[in-house]
Amino acid sequence: MDNVKKVKKLVDFQGKHYGYKIVHNDVIQDDGTTSNLVTSCPMDEENTDYQNILKWVAEGNTIEEAD
Repeated sequence: MDNVKKVKKLVDFQGKHYGYKIVHNDVIQDDGTTSNLVTSCPMDEENTDYQNILKWVAEGNTIEEAD
């Protein structure tokens, strides 16, 4: 998860935490512009993105609270 800018909790309309939004570092497009790549993943121990988030946190990073 070297290219991760931040990870933020996702919550449903009742405030229940169900997954994560992953914001990756800026990606340079072919035309020279930059944009953020945003992905999401569920809290599922078999999901490799979720496993990577747990490792990212273990390395000292912090997950942001949901908006």
